Amino acid sequence: MLGAFFRAVVGHPWRVMVLAVATTLAAATGLPGLGFTAAYDAYFSPDNPEWRNFQAIEDKFDRRNNVFLALAPADGDVFTADTLAAVRELTDAAWTLPYASGVTSLTNFHQSFARGDELVVEPLVPPGQLSEAEREATRDRALANERVAGGLLATDGGVTGVSVVFDLPDARKEAAFREVTTAVRELAARLEADHQGLQVYLTGSVMLNQAMVDSVRWDLTHLYPPFFLLMFLVLAVFFRRATTTLATLGVLAMSVTIAFGLAGWAGIVLNTASLAAAIIILTLAIADSVHVLVGYAGALASGRDKPAAMRESLRINARPVLLTSLTTALGFLAMNFSDSPPFRDLGNIVATGVVAAWGLSITFLPAAMMVLPAPRSGAGRVSGQWLDRLAGFVIARRRLLIVAGLVVIVGLASAIPLNRFGDNYVEFFDESIEFRHDTEFINRELTGMQLIEYPLTAGSDGAAQDPAFLRRVESLAEWFRQQPEVRRVVSVTDLVERLNQAMNEGDAAAHRIPDSRALIAQYLLVYEMSLPQGTGINDLISLDKSAVRLAVVLNPIPDQQMRALDTRARDWMRANLPAEMVTPGSSISIMFAAIARHNFTSMLTGTALAFAFIALVMAWAFGSVRLGLVSLVPNLAPLAMGFGVWGLTVGQTGLATSVVASLTLGIVVDDSVHLLSKYRLARVEKGLSPADAVRDAFANVGVALCLTSLVLMLGFVLMTLSAFTMTVHMGALTAIIIGLALLADFLFLPPLLLAGDRTDDAGT
Repeated sequence: MLGAFFRAVVGHPWRVMVLAVATTLAAATGLPGLGFTAAYDAYFSPDNPEWRNFQAIEDKFDRRNNVFLALAPADGDVFTADTLAAVRELTDAAWTLPYASGVTSLTNFHQSFARGDELVVEPLVPPGQLSEAEREATRDRALANERVAGGLLATDGGVTGVSVVFDLPDARKEAAFREVTTAVRELAARLEADHQGLQVYLTGSVMLNQAMVDSVRWDLTHLYPPFFLLMFLVLAVFFRRATTTLATLGVLAMSVTIAFGLAGWAGIVLNTASLAAAIIILTLAIADSVHVLVGYAGALASGRDKPAAMRESLRINARPVLLTSLTTALGFLAMNFSDSPPFRDLGNIVATGVVAAWGLSITFLPAAMMVLPAPRSGAGRVSGQWLDRLAGFVIARRRLLIVAGLVVIVGLASAIPLNRFGDNYVEFFDESIEFRHDTEFINRELTGMQLIEYPLTAGSDGAAQDPAFLRRVESLAEWFRQQPEVRRVVSVTDLVERLNQAMNEGDAAAHRIPDSRALIAQYLLVYEMSLPQGTGINDLISLDKSAVRLAVVLNPIPDQQMRALDTRARDWMRANLPAEMVTPGSSISIMFAAIARHNFTSMLTGTALAFAFIALVMAWAFGSVRLGLVSLVPNLAPLAMGFGVWGLTVGQTGLATSVVASLTLGIVVDDSVHLLSKYRLARVEKGLSPADAVRDAFANVGVALCLTSLVLMLGFVLMTLSAFTMTVHMGALTAIIIGLALLADFLFLPPLLLAGDRTDDAGT
């Protein structure tokens, strides 16, 4: 049956090519349906617990998208006439930004004090031109205010910030992000031009989303062009004929088009992670074509004409190419167990592209080669003397290689526990991306960008103004202030204590929570009514006064240390607070720190199922359970060794690297499938001894294995040039594992085959 199919492909090349192109064009009609999002929340599924906690805080405390602009004067003094004028100018201009709904800065921050029985709320920075003495007095007041120092103002008075809140329309949020970002950057540039020596730094959730866009733009201009050029050069050097190279590139382009076209029909929305599917498909699709073309060139060299040579190549490669495509697709489909939607999309798109590449490599490619001139003599053929020497070494040293291989595998695998889980979202981006540089500056010089937020519930409406409840909140805030990881704590209790002190003639003893719930409610009401438009306290206490938000701003610390702090905090809450107040912390930092561990746990199930399916496929394909299981040993070993090497070198396992085990499982099986197929062919069809079968397998498939592994490694190594750290880590770890897999296939798998083949009595 397969023979008839191959004869039809070879005998009617034009029909096959037209059908392949028509199929590709049909799939391509789905491309307009592809979406793209730069939103960081795309990494979290709706049922993610950290995401649900974060959304609960956003909904309860009227939190929206924001931009934080930090102003750093060259003289290191915010309280000069020019810098204060710049702050006022920025505060006023920020209100004109698209979708701006709130602005907070030094010049519109209000302080409170008592005048007789009246609570007075007035600007911290007086309006108009200030004398030097007035500016110094303003500096002292600002640095003494716990709600200002370390937040809107650096503790040394050298940097200040302006926070702008935006209410973006859900219907066109991506366009709104671009509109806001453009306007903010233009405003910052204008401010720097008008005030000599002033530097403006930008961060916040809006700028985080823009950083996602910036990293994609960087990759499209700096990563993809060299990748395409390198792939073309590798193929051109190997095949030595432009037409053969172009036919292979045609398979690659059509595979990507089909995969992304079908993704468009499925309504998939791409982001910075799933967009990497294009490079992965292009890299993987080369392997099938190389094996078919190498077999074709070898058959031509033996004296067959073009049709006979192609039919022979398809005959000997059809099964291994199908198996490699199937196992690779299974590995990527296992990514559907990921907790992160973009990685599920990545797995499905790549699996589709792999299947498309398989179909095109046994239809379009053979048909194209019937129309194009035959490869030049020696194209795709490399001297096999070194492979024969390698085979001889492996055969002669097979017992030593098994022992040495086990030692290396166990040794490297023992380093796996050195990996720590977690992602710092600021470090998702290369230092060339403005967001990382600016955020690290603000984190270092002004206010910490790592934080944990706790929504503390009092129960009924108004109950958050109860003195007993607020004292419990303050006790938790005080516990946090004593922790070494904490930079500052923001709580409504600070405001209540300051208001109570102001209404008691500034008496330091009155800096406490009042005993009257009605008095607290009155303080907060008067204070809110005195604030200018666009400012309020709904970020500290909910609108219905049933809950408060405690924000814990952290020093720069590793993610696992942040999670440990949250765990200690909940332990303290359980021991010292009512059960209804015990709550997990949440923030963007917490979400990304936690999802890597969640994803790794869920991917264990996916990888285990993929392993089971691949084992069954291998056993069925080779008609031997023993051979199928033996083939998996050198394919699981590279995964263990790769994560061990990662633990020794990088040591951080994040969201991207947590899917690498599943991603590489199907890929690394490919080489062993081809080696085992040629070994079995030599044993069954040629009647060779096990040792001679190893030599024959090395001679027939060794060059192709080296080329495909080299291309795969280069493709994933090039991903390390990305401006997006997730792509960098995924590419680097995958390349390491593929390299280790090639060594295992040449140095570990053949000795296992020889040791397990009982008919090998000579060993030569």
